[in-house]
Amino acid sequence: MQLEPICTDSADDVGGGVRAAISAHRRKMQDLVNFTRDFDKNRRPDGPSVMRLDRLSKDEQLAMTAVAEANVLSAGDRRAKAIYLAELLEADAECMTPEDLVAALRSLA
Repeated sequence: MQLEPICTDSADDVGGGVRAAISAHRRKMQDLVNFTRDFDKNRRPDGPSVMRLDRLSKDEQLAMTAVAEANVLSAGDRRAKAIYLAELLEADAECMTPEDLVAALRSLA
């Protein structure tokens, strides 16, 4: 998956909107990937680790929903959102729930 920074300015993280939602999703996804790698490497499926993995997964999905539902206010936002979602779907076609995909498509219309 090619994930180039769509949000290159730290100002994109404040004030909400598409770019902030994308930045938040990237952070949640990175947290989940890092923990999953550590989890798989150490093979410690203890209760707290499983609960943390579940929490990180839910956080990532909530962040994905926020990206999908984020309002598009400009052509730049529309492009950033479309490119980000296309890259995610190319990498993993099941990364979005059908509801999130519908919300994303409607927000781009």
